[in-house]
Amino acid sequence: MELFKAGRHAEAENRARSLLELYPDAAPVWQVYGISLHVQGKNSLPALERTALLLPQEAGVQNNLGNALQDFGQPENAIAAYRRAVALRPDFAMGHINLGNVLRETGQYELALESYRRALDLRPDSAETHFSAGVCAHLLGKYDDAVHSYRRALEINPAISDAYCNLGSALKELGQLDAAVESCRRALELDPELAAAHSNLGSALKELGQLDAAVASCRRALELKPDLAEAHNNLGNALEELRQFDEALASYHNALLLKPDYADAYGNLGKIQNELGQNDAALASYRHALELQPDLLHHYIHFHLMLPIIP
Repeated sequence: MELFKAGRHAEAENRARSLLELYPDAAPVWQVYGISLHVQGKNSLPALERTALLLPQEAGVQNNLGNALQDFGQPENAIAAYRRAVALRPDFAMGHINLGNVLRETGQYELALESYRRALDLRPDSAETHFSAGVCAHLLGKYDDAVHSYRRALEINPAISDAYCNLGSALKELGQLDAAVESCRRALELDPELAAAHSNLGSALKELGQLDAAVASCRRALELKPDLAEAHNNLGNALEELRQFDEALASYHNALLLKPDYADAYGNLGKIQNELGQNDAALASYRHALELQPDLLHHYIHFHLMLPIIP
């Protein structure tokens, strides 16, 4: 363990391997061997699984196993390991955080938010965890909660550009457009090449009617990150307001090429197709949007307004 603590991970790995030849059931040696492999980016899973078998009541061992399982593309098994960790030690903040991370990555946002909140009960000054909680609340459409979490993260660490960027997006959803613009610009002061902040700024400027500036912001986002589907969608929205329908149509198509399950882009595409008299295509686009996200009320209304009336 001293070799590992000194950062001499390869030496710790070799020493542990030699000891295991003599003491094949030595749980602490398996643990050092596993984490030495893990920090070097090597396959640590068999060693950490062996450690967990030998030390089934150790929360830290279950947490380490969860990390390895996550790295090796086994998120459901990682969730199970993290759950064992926090069941063994309910005050294990890092276990709750890691559980939240994998739940978020698998789209289980409500459960992830619960895990982050448990972690924050134990470690309330973790800016990163407040930010992560904000992301989950944001994705769940709980914009007030998201704003609170992002602002709390920024109180603790004012240098998190992503928090300002996401705060701008949440404020825009709440209709606080001037504050949204200010937040996006704060993000860009910290990181001028943050493509998402340029895109979010463009979206807020569009809502304020500053269409040329909105287009410029979205185009800047795409210069920095051409595969940012949200920027293509936001650009399409601004171009539509400028009545540049062909360019808007191309932007929505680009968004959908990059993100085929992008419900809002399908809805926006349907609106443009309707404007251009492409009624069958518009109905198909609205249908796709509602299949992907049935709660998109504005697209639901457009869809039903276009359906033929049965006498």
